[in-house]
Amino acid sequence: MQDVSAMQNVGRERETSLERFSLEKTMPDKRPAFSTRTYLLALVLALVIPNLVFTGYVLMRYAGAERLRIEEQAAVEASNLAAAVDLRVSGLIEALRVLAGSSNLDEPDLSYFHRRAVEMRNIMGRNIVLRDTDGQQIVNARIPWGEPLPRLVLPADASVKDEKQTVVSSVFPSPVSQRSMVTIITPVLREQKTKYLLGVAMELEDVRLLLSEVSLPLRHIGSILDQQGVFVARTRDHEIYSGKPANFVPARSTGVANTFDIDGQPVLTAWTTSSITGWIVMSSVPRNDVDTPLIEAFVVLAGMGIVTLLGSTALAWGVGDRISSSLRSLSAAGADLGARKRTNPIHTPVAEVNEIGQALREAGERLNDYEERLEKALWAAGMFSFEWTRHDDAIVRSASAAALMGVGADAPEIYSRSAFRARIHPQDQDRFWRTSMEVTPQHPDYRIEYRYIRPGGETMWFETSGYAEFDSNGQSLRVTGFTTDVTARKQSEMRQALLVRELHHRVKNNLATVLAVANLSGRNASSLEDYKRKLRDRIQSMARSHTLLTENAFQKAQIKGILANELEAYADSAGDRITLEGPEIDLSAEVAVSLGMAFHELATNAGKYGSLSVESGKLRVAWSMSKGDKGRRIHVNWRESGGPPVTPPSRSGFGSRLLENVIGGQLRGRVQLRFEPDGLIAEIEAALDQPDYAARSTPP
Repeated sequence: MQDVSAMQNVGRERETSLERFSLEKTMPDKRPAFSTRTYLLALVLALVIPNLVFTGYVLMRYAGAERLRIEEQAAVEASNLAAAVDLRVSGLIEALRVLAGSSNLDEPDLSYFHRRAVEMRNIMGRNIVLRDTDGQQIVNARIPWGEPLPRLVLPADASVKDEKQTVVSSVFPSPVSQRSMVTIITPVLREQKTKYLLGVAMELEDVRLLLSEVSLPLRHIGSILDQQGVFVARTRDHEIYSGKPANFVPARSTGVANTFDIDGQPVLTAWTTSSITGWIVMSSVPRNDVDTPLIEAFVVLAGMGIVTLLGSTALAWGVGDRISSSLRSLSAAGADLGARKRTNPIHTPVAEVNEIGQALREAGERLNDYEERLEKALWAAGMFSFEWTRHDDAIVRSASAAALMGVGADAPEIYSRSAFRARIHPQDQDRFWRTSMEVTPQHPDYRIEYRYIRPGGETMWFETSGYAEFDSNGQSLRVTGFTTDVTARKQSEMRQALLVRELHHRVKNNLATVLAVANLSGRNASSLEDYKRKLRDRIQSMARSHTLLTENAFQKAQIKGILANELEAYADSAGDRITLEGPEIDLSAEVAVSLGMAFHELATNAGKYGSLSVESGKLRVAWSMSKGDKGRRIHVNWRESGGPPVTPPSRSGFGSRLLENVIGGQLRGRVQLRFEPDGLIAEIEAALDQPDYAARSTPP
């Protein structure tokens, strides 16, 4: 009780200090505090900001001038591209007009016109087609005269017939080749009426070749859009984009704007509209090419500002860095000490910091030595300490916990509450959780005994004593305590309780056995003296068996010797009727005592009710040993025959329960009783290698 009271007093003092510490943390400090480097930075900014402002102003002026230059260059490029296209297209238009005025078109026989169209096709390199106003081809320079020609209606035919002027069409798919193209169509007028439609077709690749005649900078892109905003030609990726609609179609005839290319890349675009074709001719410059020089200039100017900044503050910064690094080393040493790590020697330019660091290092070494001694003491005592904190819901256990829990040092059971709880015996989990959670500021301590199942399957008995600390609101801050391995004690208590019950039961059984032996001895005795001698010898045999099970409990024993001692009381009357078969097997003290109890129960039952209660009865006991993953195991077959008729009991008596407790509980085995009509058969299987729960690994 004095220990508990002292522990509570210590806990109250810690709670008071924790509340005071929490109050100090929440109280605002009215005086602002800044680091040494903060003051140095303020000084540097006061000196350098005016220079940076001036540098930014110069950069903005330069950026504006550079952008204007690039816009003007792009506009000139667009005009040059438009001029090159207009020059070639105007030549084709003029050639068509010359052909349209040919007198050969007035003759009924147009074969002469066909020969002239073929000559013009060879000169221009482009096909010429003459159609009537309904679209029926009459002359095709690619097809010999006289062969049948198909009807061909183009989108621009209606505009040519209505306006009676030459028209340059938009992009359309060829009805014959299905390839995108444009066409120039001029009307053949006779008496102010459209008699024929004369046209020349241009594939989009031909238009691209016109663009390639104009030299553009490497990353600049020239493009042509038709009246519908569809790409006619493009100097880059022509095959991909030709015939597809553009994502930007200017509304004005000329201009410059920031746009996005069809592939989503930002560009600076200048454009102009051709007066001959009505197409929009554009020159696009990637924004990276516009911005990169500006960024480079900014980097240069910013670098100059940084150099100025570093030059003006080098001395002050150096002094501040020395002071700051010294303080950081001191802070790191304090953090190592708080984390229970060994602190390294501190060597800084500041002498006072070195002195404080040496004091921290010496204190850390003393603390580490103390903790090592404490760990060894905990291991020797079969204990481990633990601490749980609410703010991170983490639990820390001492190094000795791994050995007692049968896990590795980094196993989840070491640091996780849920993993540790999962190892607690299912029948004890709720009680453990309820006891540990019922602590209050008025009753902060608890103690509980429970079973813990190791990963290997061994059941341990732990006793945990904990003490909880609370804040001013009654919320738990942390729980600290110790867990002790009490397996040996609990097993001793259970064994002692079992032995006491066995003692009471044996006294009754011994009296019944004495009576049975007396009756059996009288049946075969030839005289009173013979009867007295046999009775005395059998009672002494029982005494020796009892002595083996009690006084020799901590020595090795042979299973055959245990059976012989238990059955010696019946040796004279049933010596030739008892058969013991099996190899020599050494039994540990725990196994020998437990098996002796089991054999005594079976022998007593056989003497009172079974095969040893009559002269015609027989008993055969055979045993063997096996080895497996779980160690050595013994197998015993107890078989009675020739005795009184056997009937299964209506309920389980003390003897049957004792067999199950001894074999199943203490020896991690099993017992099976079969009440055959000819006699009882008992099958016993038990572990020979019993775990030593008191043994632990090397100290942490």
